[in-house]
Amino acid sequence: AERLIERARAAVVQAWGPHHPAVCRLTRLKGQVAAERGDVALAIQTYRQALQELESASPPDESEQATILFHLAKATAESGDAPGAREGFEQSLNLRRKLFGARHKDVAESLNGLGFADYALGRSADALAHIREAYDLRRELLHPDHPDRQESLNNLAILLEGDGQVDEARRM
Repeated sequence: AERLIERARAAVVQAWGPHHPAVCRLTRLKGQVAAERGDVALAIQTYRQALQELESASPPDESEQATILFHLAKATAESGDAPGAREGFEQSLNLRRKLFGARHKDVAESLNGLGFADYALGRSADALAHIREAYDLRRELLHPDHPDRQESLNNLAILLEGDGQVDEARRM
């Protein structure tokens, strides 16, 4: 996959130049491949490169920026840097709310990440509030069988149980 992404990236640079938004999208995809492979350090480095490329992209693409920030935060969390992950998820959330409004599936995705970053930092009340909001959004926006909706339900039940709210968790 990485070889194909690099070939596509080279073709985009040749056809449209190094400042086209598609260049940073392909760089982000390369980071996602690294993350899926378990190479978190390379993923973080690649996401940062994508953000740098995006700074000079014309036209600017804030939606792509929010997506890169989300994936960078996710990789940062996997590296064990909960404060850095929380900051990244919060940046992603703020930008997605600005772009899409409060009721969007990508907002729910950022809220979910922020909730787990808060949980890792021992901020249980904040974590529960963010995970509950993500679940409420996904319940409203997604089909009952959608895997993200099911994931949110499971996440909420886990956090409720961890918070001692076992009866409410079981009702989920």
